[in-house]
Amino acid sequence: AAQNYAPAMTLLGLLFAAEDSFSPQAQTWWEQAAAAGDPWAESLLGSAHLRQRGEDEAGQEHLILALYWLETARRHQVETVPGLLQHIWATVSAENLEAVTGQVFGRLENGKPDPIAPEPAMVAATPAAATPEPDLTGLSDEVLAQVRAKPDYVSLSTLYAEKSQTDPAWPASDEGQAVGQYLQAMREDASAVAVNKAEDGTRTLDYTVGGSPVTESTVRFDDLESDQDYRRSVVDALAQNIISVPRPLAVTEFLKKAGEKGGEGK
Repeated sequence: AAQNYAPAMTLLGLLFAAEDSFSPQAQTWWEQAAAAGDPWAESLLGSAHLRQRGEDEAGQEHLILALYWLETARRHQVETVPGLLQHIWATVSAENLEAVTGQVFGRLENGKPDPIAPEPAMVAATPAAATPEPDLTGLSDEVLAQVRAKPDYVSLSTLYAEKSQTDPAWPASDEGQAVGQYLQAMREDASAVAVNKAEDGTRTLDYTVGGSPVTESTVRFDDLESDQDYRRSVVDALAQNIISVPRPLAVTEFLKKAGEKGGEGK
C-alpha cells in the first residue's frame, strides 16, 4: 500500500473496517485506492458513505457521495449488490431529488466527488442606479413557493422524480438534462423577482421569464406592502407568467410519452 499499489490499499482499508465499520483509516485508504483506479474501492466507499447517511445536511452529502461512488463503480463493471443503486434512489424524497441528482451526475461529469457549486440565479435587468427595496426582498421566495405549487410544475417535477428513481442513468441523458434544466430555469426566474428603486424614487418590479428580463411599472407598490390579498394576487400572476414559458421540444416529448404510458387521452 505504501508503494501505491491500489489492491493493497483496498485490502488494508478492509482490515481497518473489520475492526471498526466506521473507521476513518479505512475510508482514507479506499479514497487513495479509488484515486488510483480500483473500482472495488469505489464500491466500498459508496457503502461507507451510505452507512453515514443521516437526515441533516451532512447526511445528504453522504447520500450524494454514496450514489456517486456506487455509480462510478458500476460504470467500471463492479456492482457488489445487484439493484442497490436503484433501491437507494427510491429512498430519496421527491423534494430533494432534483438537488441530489444534480449533484451526483454533475460530479460524475466532472470525474471527481467534489461538490458542484449551484448556478447563480439569473438577475433581471434593472434601471441604472436602481437598488433593491429592503422591505420587499421576501417577494421572490413567495413567488418561488407559488411556482413549486403550480400543477404543471408539480406534475413535471413528480414525473422527473419517478423517472430518476426507476432509471438512475436517466438524469444524465439528453432528455433528463432537458427536463431538469427546464425545472431549474423556472426556479431561477422566480428567484430573480425583485422590487427596485431608481434614484428618482421610481419603483419597478423586475423578474425574468425563460431567462428574458421583464419589468412591471404599473404595480401598486404601497398595496404590495400593506394589502395581503393584493400581494397574493401579484405573486400568483408572476408565478403563472413564469410557469407558462414555452416548453422545450424534449420536455414536450417527455410529457407526451409519460401521458401515453399513463393512459391519458384514451
